Amino acid sequence: MSRTATPADVLSGAARWCVVEGDALDVVPALPVASVDAVISDPPYGIEWRGASWDADIPPQSAATDALRVSNGTVLWFAAASRVLDFGAYTPRPDRVIAWAPTFTLSGARTHGMLFHWDPIIAWRPAARRGAPVFADVVRHPRAVAADAWWNHGCTKPLPLMRALVASFTDPGDVILDPFAGSGTTGVAALAEGRRVILVERVPEYAEIARRRCEAAAQGTDWRADPRQLGLFGGDR
Repeated sequence: MSRTATPADVLSGAARWCVVEGDALDVVPALPVASVDAVISDPPYGIEWRGASWDADIPPQSAATDALRVSNGTVLWFAAASRVLDFGAYTPRPDRVIAWAPTFTLSGARTHGMLFHWDPIIAWRPAARRGAPVFADVVRHPRAVAADAWWNHGCTKPLPLMRALVASFTDPGDVILDPFAGSGTTGVAALAEGRRVILVERVPEYAEIARRRCEAAAQGTDWRADPRQLGLFGGDR
């Protein structure tokens, strides 16, 4: 059912996951108030990553407002270090920033063309949890290496990092929303940690990748083991 499941199915417990192919600015406002337990997402940074049109602008204030409206818990958004002040200008202001600083290696530097880099993870938490310690101020999970990038989405975050965020900010059985789902790593992490998940992605190719990855994760399959089994890209990437 999950391939055709809707957000209502996930919220009711009739499905573990769904992928909505559409614009988050249209989909999220239709969700009920406080209907999910957390929002964990990697939205556009407004840096036009490699000329990508979907990364031309950061989400408007309305996107942050809607995320906070539908979440009954924490809202976590990745950002680019160069745009962290722009993301911090949302109302209300985020209350924490976690730094993701991947472990430095020479091979990683050659792969990604950089000697050092960090990404902020912006956190809005409910009033009752503001001021409480977070599980880490700096996380060091390595970036996904080129061999893992067969699904052809250059901004994919490493699965161990996403699993750590899911496990630290939600409880088993919780519902997570990712309104900017990309290739679906949040969905894979959520399913692996025993959560339910609603993914929203407006690029059809990435939405389909997210569906295939979630299907595999729901069955306990390692989607990286053999990309050909998922039927993507002709099995040659």
